[in-house]
Amino acid sequence: MPSRFVEVPPPMEAQIGASLGRIARVGAELRDNVSCAVGNEEMQQRAGGALLYAVRPGSPCCWLALVVVGLWLLLRWSLAREARRIVHDQGVDSAVVAEPSRAAAAT
Repeated sequence: MPSRFVEVPPPMEAQIGASLGRIARVGAELRDNVSCAVGNEEMQQRAGGALLYAVRPGSPCCWLALVVVGLWLLLRWSLAREARRIVHDQGVDSAVVAEPSRAAAAT
């Protein structure tokens, strides 16, 4: 006798399952494309030429990389500056914050 109740997955689980299936298919397709390209001599030469063009100074890729690195350095500097300001406003000795192992050894 068949069961009266049928288990129906919630919508979130169905969406996650479908997404994982799509990701697996895309990954398999990417693996196949890469293995096909690696075996193709003409594709290797074209990829090598494109890579050399991308890293050449003055190319758009080079400028983009320089901008990204510059923004990353600016972010790091501004975060360090803000952290020093907060520590200074709290009245904590910056040497204690910067070197906790030496401060603990001194006390």
